[in-house]
Parts: sequence; C-alpha cells; structure tokens
Amino acid sequence: MSRSEKNVVDTTDTTLLSAIVDTAGSVILGLRPDGLIFAWNRAAEQLYQTPKQDALGTSYVDRFIAPEHRAFVKADIQEVLAGTRTLNFEDESILPDGTRRTLIWNVTRVMSDDGQPSGIVAIGQDITERKEAEERFRVIFENTHDGLLISDASGVSRL
Repeated sequence: MSRSEKNVVDTTDTTLLSAIVDTAGSVILGLRPDGLIFAWNRAAEQLYQTPKQDALGTSYVDRFIAPEHRAFVKADIQEVLAGTRTLNFEDESILPDGTRRTLIWNVTRVMSDDGQPSGIVAIGQDITERKEAEERFRVIFENTHDGLLISDASGVSRL
C-alpha cells in the first residue's frame, strides 16, 4: 500500500466504523458512567422506536428498562465500569408503546486517554420470539400425556 493509499484509509476509519455501527442488525448503544446515552445506532432507533436525537443524553435504564430489571442493569453497568466484561446478559426492555422485549447483551467498558473508564458499549439482540418459542415448547413438553419423539429430516432422534 502506498503512503497516499494509507492516508486515504486512515482518514476514512471513523466514517467506516460509523457505517458499520449504523448498518449492524444488532442494537448498539453507548452509555456514560452516569447511564446517559452517548451512542445510539439505527437498530436501536428501530427497536426502541426512538430517533437518535431523542435518545442521546437521556437515561437508558430509567427510560427503556423494565422497572423490575433496573437494579440488576444498574449493578451490571457498575461491574462493567470496574472492568468485568458482561456476556449474554438478558434484560427486559420497555418500548414507548408499552411493549416488552427481551434482549441479550454483550457489554464492555470504554477507556479514556488517561486510562479511566469513560463509559460502556453494549451490543444487544432482541430474543423475544426465541424466548416465547422456548416457553411454548416447555409447556407442551411438560404437560403432554403422550410420548414425544423429535427427529431431524433424516429420521434421527434428538430426544
């Protein structure tokens, strides 16, 4: 790569990263240590039915987390700020229309230039339909009086 080609790549790094974040199918958000939103991608706008400009600077936990999950989410944020990465953390979000959605999160902290935690970045996926399907299967499985056989297309039993 020539020097001029390298400079072109360097100057587009921020633009490229921004495009990746905005086109991701997962919710990506950033929170300051006080819990206020500093980053909000398009998937977050769609899921939470809230434009970026309306979300930035507001309290994510107080605005979008179900009341019974708020203490757990706040505690998790503090653990992440202290250096513990969170993988596969589930919580229940409340959308502006009152709908509840279950999300699974991977969360890490962001460090400032002086080595202090400046916030967290969280990547979440809506798993509501999966959780509902698992619950329907559990209810059927636990309440059936008949035998159940689950097999794949080749006829191999999986249970």
